[in-house]
Amino acid sequence: MRDALLGRPRHPLDLDIVVPGDAVAVARRLANHHGGGFVVLDPKRQIARVVLPEATLDVARQVGPDLKTDLGRRDFRVNALAYDLHQGLLLDPLGGVADLAAGRLCMVSSQNLAADPLRLLRAYRQAAQLQFTLEAETRAALGHLAPHLGRVAPERVQTELITLLLQPQAAPWLNLAWADGVLQPWLPVLRADGLTRLAQLEATDFAQLPAEIATALTKPLRHGRPTWVLVKLACLLPADATVFLPILEKLRFSRAEIQYLHRLGHGQLAMAALETAPLADVLARFQMFQAADSAFPGLAWLSQAAGRCPHLLPILLEHYRNPRDPVAHPNPLVTGQDLIEHLHLQRGPVIGELLADLARAHAQGKIATPAEALALAQHWCPQKAVPPPPAIP
Repeated sequence: MRDALLGRPRHPLDLDIVVPGDAVAVARRLANHHGGGFVVLDPKRQIARVVLPEATLDVARQVGPDLKTDLGRRDFRVNALAYDLHQGLLLDPLGGVADLAAGRLCMVSSQNLAADPLRLLRAYRQAAQLQFTLEAETRAALGHLAPHLGRVAPERVQTELITLLLQPQAAPWLNLAWADGVLQPWLPVLRADGLTRLAQLEATDFAQLPAEIATALTKPLRHGRPTWVLVKLACLLPADATVFLPILEKLRFSRAEIQYLHRLGHGQLAMAALETAPLADVLARFQMFQAADSAFPGLAWLSQAAGRCPHLLPILLEHYRNPRDPVAHPNPLVTGQDLIEHLHLQRGPVIGELLADLARAHAQGKIATPAEALALAQHWCPQKAVPPPPAIP
């Protein structure tokens, strides 16, 4: 109802339907009639979902004696609107239409927010989505109730945080949430310049990024989320991995997401070192690519947004664009088995060390063929080689 009144139609359509009787049965009949999917979301509270090609319908049982009572349980007045299909009337018992016209987000009551503390974080997300202001009394209640957010399931908090970061301009609202103490229960430490870095990132024109970088950032890493949302999250995280890794684990981020953010953190440290290295230091570039690995596109976006390494980024992008480039995309000239067979080496850590050394030498242009790689490896460790068996006369 809210989005319809604002002239913001959703596609696919997303409707909440309240019925006085058996909501699960109603949802099942709707799904059967229209050939849609059906799932029970909450059997105890009688909430079910119908999924159609052009719409998603959430059907819930009326809790109070009438619909107005149910609307009084909502989080914000702009969400306490309904349309009575039988009477053809708009129901607005709390003044939600006036809030829509004024562009403000007002709570129904602080008790409603306390009943589900996730609504505290949702306030900033909805304000960001609607580009509304937060009414002063509502904001005061959010700050007062902030400690309650700590008892919400981490998966729900993570989803709400990511949804906020998906907004084009999340930085002002995260700044407000931090000032109100709402982020602290789950993000107790923010990078000192994190919100500034996020604002810089959001101010960049994504369409102006190099095509390879933009394409890599739009690919999903998990649950269809674009990778760029993790780069925005990285702006907020402390530089020290020992601090931010427990936070990510507590929020139930996936192993792949945590690994990406870990690489991005390592990449930022390596990029800082690269800034002070001579421009011709190929080894420093190689080490930066090794540290960032798959997170290099995010690192490039962060660096460009912050105006860092303007002289280096074009060089790094040339390395990245070439899939055969040994600086950005090391492709071993020889394998560990090659070293064992041709140099008569024993299996062990020395094999991995040699392969790493050969990758560096390849990046620096010291070797270019498997024969050169084997010759250099033999030169480095003749004492580790095992004499070949004597030839049979």
